[in-house]
Amino acid sequence: KTGWYSDRHAVFSQQDRTWTGKVFGQTDYPVTNEGDTVLLKLNTASSTDYYVQFNRKIGNNSGTNEGGNQVLVTRAGGEGTSYSESELLAKLNARGSFSLQNFDNSGFELRLTVNAINLNASPAYANITVQVGCFSNADCNACGGETCGIESGVCEAGTPLDNCCGNGVCEAGENPISCPSECVCSNTPGYSLFEVEVITDNYPGETSWSLKNMCTGTDMGSMADPQLDTQFCVEDVNAELEFTINDTYGDGICCGYGSGSYNVKQDGVVMISGGEFASTEIESFGSCGPPPATPNPTNNPTSLPTSNPTTPLPTANPTTEPTNPMTTEPTANPTPSPTPSPTPNP
Repeated sequence: KTGWYSDRHAVFSQQDRTWTGKVFGQTDYPVTNEGDTVLLKLNTASSTDYYVQFNRKIGNNSGTNEGGNQVLVTRAGGEGTSYSESELLAKLNARGSFSLQNFDNSGFELRLTVNAINLNASPAYANITVQVGCFSNADCNACGGETCGIESGVCEAGTPLDNCCGNGVCEAGENPISCPSECVCSNTPGYSLFEVEVITDNYPGETSWSLKNMCTGTDMGSMADPQLDTQFCVEDVNAELEFTINDTYGDGICCGYGSGSYNVKQDGVVMISGGEFASTEIESFGSCGPPPATPNPTNNPTSLPTSNPTTPLPTANPTTEPTNPMTTEPTANPTPSPTPSPTPNP
């Protein structure tokens, strides 16, 4: 109850934006001064608030078994003025931090940081900072182009940066694995969304499952303490996938002690399902794709010959024309025509 420390407690509201100070242990209350802080209340508009204290392990608290010499963050109702059930939210050492999203419906994150714990001081204390909103550009989404409005404590919109995961666009070079906040698995070519739905029987601790790529031997996903819905994104592969579900008691997940079942989906299509088995059930779907085509040769082709032909061209000149002069024409005159006159007419 804050009334126990009416002169040693501080109240922080989201409008304050920041608070830094020393928080002393409750066991050291008698040796602190009025105005010191033994209990810090993170106040909200509802009756449920948050409380920060330094759990000094000394004196009548020396036998504490949990959170000794740590900063404790609890949530409780009753405005701290009446008895109410409380819930321990965090145990922090020096340099530890704790966050509350949308603190007091402000739309801002509350961050509590333990700057230091000094056990050598008298009395010992924890130095704590509480802040709501942004205080520098580093507190905002730089990829999305946001900058911090120092006066308002609000991250203000700006021009998103290119080629940056966080700018709200799935760009070239990004994929659902490297940038899942922006690249939706089911909308990205080359990737598949797998979903394993397991509803156990009345004894969920007996059940476990795994999904394995039998072509590569890679474990794609598993769950030792099944949840109702587990999703994971993988690159498309031509592969045989093997789903194994186990029940340590040996009665499956249906139907002796509850109506359990399982479904394994790929891109929204049910590939296998079941529920009635004994200790183990193994189901497969898909097949290993054909081996990759033989790659083109990587060696350079044989180079052209660089040496001269082994047989040299003939070097002798061809046979010369005949050197003897041709035979001369005949030199004797031809036979003369007959000289006698022809015989006279009778």
